[in-house]
Amino acid sequence: MLEKYSPIFYYVRKALKSWVLFYFYLIASSATANCLDQKSSERLTNFCLLERIKGSAVSPEFVQFFDYRLKRSGYANGAGLPGKAKPTTVTYQAAPIVYYSSNINGGNPNKKLILGGLEFSGDPKLILKKGMLLGATTGLTIRSIYAEGKFLDLNLSTSYAHSPKYNIGILNLSGDICSKNHIKHFWHIDFCVNSSRTIKKIINDQNRNISFNLTKLFSSVPGSHHEAIVGFNRKIVKNYRQNQIGFRLETVTFSGLLSNIKLTFGEKTGNNVALKNSLDWSLSKAWGEGTFTLSGSVTKSWDGKIFGRLREEKSRSINMYYGFGNGINVGVGVADTDSNIDYFRSTNPSFYINFSSLKF
Repeated sequence: MLEKYSPIFYYVRKALKSWVLFYFYLIASSATANCLDQKSSERLTNFCLLERIKGSAVSPEFVQFFDYRLKRSGYANGAGLPGKAKPTTVTYQAAPIVYYSSNINGGNPNKKLILGGLEFSGDPKLILKKGMLLGATTGLTIRSIYAEGKFLDLNLSTSYAHSPKYNIGILNLSGDICSKNHIKHFWHIDFCVNSSRTIKKIINDQNRNISFNLTKLFSSVPGSHHEAIVGFNRKIVKNYRQNQIGFRLETVTFSGLLSNIKLTFGEKTGNNVALKNSLDWSLSKAWGEGTFTLSGSVTKSWDGKIFGRLREEKSRSINMYYGFGNGINVGVGVADTDSNIDYFRSTNPSFYINFSSLKF
């Protein structure tokens, strides 16, 4: 009797098997999509994808995509597909920029500096100027793979934004080179050097950093993946040199919520108002066709001195921005600096529009 229905059982079993595979494929597709937040690091994204496809059905297109990502990160075999990644790749990018600056010319606050019974008035020509700027940014990125899981990243960028109202602008130049190295068991060591310069009508500031970071990738509760970093940084600016220690934890959850927490501690550097400790945080989540991000920071500075008088400062900021699916990002925020000297107190809004870079 059962032999009569055996063909039916065969096709039913085959249909159920296909449905189960399709079900797990949908789950895997949703889970892996939550790994692809543009704000997450390349390492955490790759680790998240690797963890979530274990035991899951994935499409041939995903395998090709993941294979490319792994090979680009220095893993010669990638996901097992034939073909090799180029040992050196060069990418150029350019994009327009629009943003609001609370100090376009690098000027002084429009108020008197009062220290005890002394009052100082600044040159009216050196008063800071605020307003919108329009411009463009260009960049060059070079990646050179030199061993399994090891590569050099070189980034060079420049941007210029102009104020039509004041007919002046801001020029930014930056460059960094990093040696990124996977040791084993998801432990990584990085060595980086970077330099940046901001040129305004009145000021010309340069900032350099030499850093060493130790990174560990791991998973905790099901669907939660983390990148923990502890690092040392040597900060070099015009008036002082400072050693800093930092701790950062980046987490992506099964729902796609991306969180980032960073603590930084700096040594005292004489009478300079330099970083003492800071907390930076951010939360990012896919919303609608784009991604919504909320971020903030709190920074406490070492007490400094100006004309023999103690200067104490603490700053806070909060920002929120939305990245549209078409590559346009819009952000607003506010930054507040509190000081025991009124001249250095300020509250400034921020606004910007970033456009997707044209890469070639």
